[in-house]
Amino acid sequence: YSQNLCDAAGLFTSNKVKAECVKYTMKKIQGKKMQAAVCNVCFANACTGAEGYETAELTAAAEEVWAAWIQEMNEAGYDGQGIFDKTREFIEYYNGVYNYYN
Repeated sequence: YSQNLCDAAGLFTSNKVKAECVKYTMKKIQGKKMQAAVCNVCFANACTGAEGYETAELTAAAEEVWAAWIQEMNEAGYDGQGIFDKTREFIEYYNGVYNYYN
């Protein structure tokens, strides 16, 4: 996360088989500015097809919504990024507990 927009850049696999989320990101960041990013650096499945591309689109849309929400909270005098980080930690913790028991 950055408080200012910056040039979007990425380092991508040179594999011939690329996950749909990689293809989506390669297409979307060319010549763009960004303020935050969602990163997946491991455990990716490259053979996801159309469903993988749709998931990448939904993740990108959610990222834009969260970035706007963080900015709105910051403008209201709250620590938007801090609240977002705590929310994410809670969700990750809950998912871990849920997966442990199921």
